[in-house]
Amino acid sequence: VSFSKGCYIGQELVARTHHTGVIRKRLMPVKIENYQELSKSFPEKANDLTIINDETKRRAGKLRTSINQDGIALIRLNEWKNNLRIENADVRIQPSIPH
Repeated sequence: VSFSKGCYIGQELVARTHHTGVIRKRLMPVKIENYQELSKSFPEKANDLTIINDETKRRAGKLRTSINQDGIALIRLNEWKNNLRIENADVRIQPSIPH
């Protein structure tokens, strides 16, 4: 990435991360509890589902993809330790940071 050239896609995000070192979201592996309920509630679209914080009811991220109980989600780093679940479903999400 060149910081001296003109505009490019994602310029604002890359520049902010470079200068401030602040990363707000991260792709994380997740375990999906009660994943059978997920396929019943959303049979046609089990990807790009909204993840919410169970206590505050605020958006915490999105489930990007999953296979059975394993998935990958884009999670806000300030929310990953809270009780998370899929919006409009009784499906809990447990994120973890890989080694």
